[in-house]
Amino acid sequence: MNILLNIYKFLRNPEIYKFLTVGIASAISTLSLTVFFTSILGIFYVLSVAISLESTLLWSYFVHDRWTFNNIQKTTSNRIRFIKYNLMALIGIVVNISILVFFTTQLHLHYAVSETLAIIISFFFNYLIHKKISWKN
Repeated sequence: MNILLNIYKFLRNPEIYKFLTVGIASAISTLSLTVFFTSILGIFYVLSVAISLESTLLWSYFVHDRWTFNNIQKTTSNRIRFIKYNLMALIGIVVNISILVFFTTQLHLHYAVSETLAIIISFFFNYLIHKKISWKN
């Protein structure tokens, strides 16, 4: 029963939907850039994903800071929050790429399908680490 109550509380938080909205926009950008880099430019798919994810970080940080987590009183400087966000995002990128490589090499899925699944799976991990670490004062 506690698990259901926790899930209910989690889903009632508007912050998760803001994070999801930014995540969807970032995912579309990441997938588009990945396909462009890999299919058009011929860059290895793992490197394409890493470049694509990193390229969305700056935009995502500012949207999360100004909109998603705007209800959190920010006692640390913008620079410190950005550094924490980048460090946590790096962990998220490692999780994402690990899932991507597993699905692509072991399950023989197309890299774009693998990356889509990796984004979905790593969503909750990313939300929790950013909520608990990046925007924790």
